[in-house]
Amino acid sequence: GLLDQPGLLADFLGRAFSEPKYAGQEPPAPERRYTAATLRRLLAGAGEVRRNEGSRLLLVRGDSDATLYHDGQPLPLGASPTLAGLAAQLADHRVLPRAALLPALDDPAAAALLLALFNSGHLYATEAS
Repeated sequence: GLLDQPGLLADFLGRAFSEPKYAGQEPPAPERRYTAATLRRLLAGAGEVRRNEGSRLLLVRGDSDATLYHDGQPLPLGASPTLAGLAAQLADHRVLPRAALLPALDDPAAAALLLALFNSGHLYATEAS
């Protein structure tokens, strides 16, 4: 059964719990696409990074790997502790200081994760108030 295959159960739960709860809650496409350089400039400024209100992020850790689910879709992170740590921050907090995410850009896989989430509308930056 399903309980005998923990990977299938974790995948089912990750997909189910990260699905948007209401129609039309999917994140809107951003006004512009970011590159690694433009994202670095953005995060170097003052302000916050916010998760779109409609976005659902859920981190599922396995014995030797992790998967970040976003709006019902899995994004395998592999065994990288850097990626799992970044994903945990993003899943656990709707708002983070921009500077908290800047070091992640030094890791190519973490930078790719941030780019994917910004370019899909899951994350956006606000100006300092």
